[in-house]
Amino acid sequence: MKVRKYYTLWASLPPLPDFSTADRLPINRQRLDARLNMLDKDDHEQLYVAAPLLAWDREAVARVDDQVARQYEIARRKLSNPILQHFVDGQLENRTILAALRRRRLGQHSPHQRSSRWGVGERVRWIAQHWEDPNFKLDAPLPWIKAARDQLDSGDAVGLQRLMLGLAWRELSQITETHPFRFEAIFAYAFKWGILNRWLTYDAQAAVERFHELVTEGIGEQERRIA
Repeated sequence: MKVRKYYTLWASLPPLPDFSTADRLPINRQRLDARLNMLDKDDHEQLYVAAPLLAWDREAVARVDDQVARQYEIARRKLSNPILQHFVDGQLENRTILAALRRRRLGQHSPHQRSSRWGVGERVRWIAQHWEDPNFKLDAPLPWIKAARDQLDSGDAVGLQRLMLGLAWRELSQITETHPFRFEAIFAYAFKWGILNRWLTYDAQAAVERFHELVTEGIGEQERRIA
């Protein structure tokens, strides 16, 4: 893989404040896009293949369904940067875990191997096999699951959103530190901008309403199956 350095591009990007304490965006979408046009064509394409999969504007408890799974599989085949692949895989895996926690909270049984797609990633089978464990026996590698489960159970939509965005933010910060001036630092900046923009435009009341809407949808699904 060819390593490119983007010194000029990086120098043109203003520092991003931590999303949880920021009160404004230091650069708007139009200007950020203009800066990102300085990327090599291949890197630019990689960034915009990955971006729709992450979709920071969606609620953290949104379902991972057949459509998302198919989109993920198609897009992932186009991702050649291993660090970008790893980050995208991790984010979709986290959302899969949230989807599993939500399903179980609704009283649904362990998903069967041949049931409709409810998640993506290597942990799907593991989760199904350890459905009865509160944290799917993933406490060691993923200690955040207990906090997510508690917030989901208590209906704390804002806290859950903060938790999940914070996980992504810290991982992106680490990528930036490990790969300065490279494409990895640029995509990390772009995705952190998305997180910051999401948080600054976050409507807590709408989030709570969407949270309960998801629960209601799940109950409706159960009732239709029983009928």
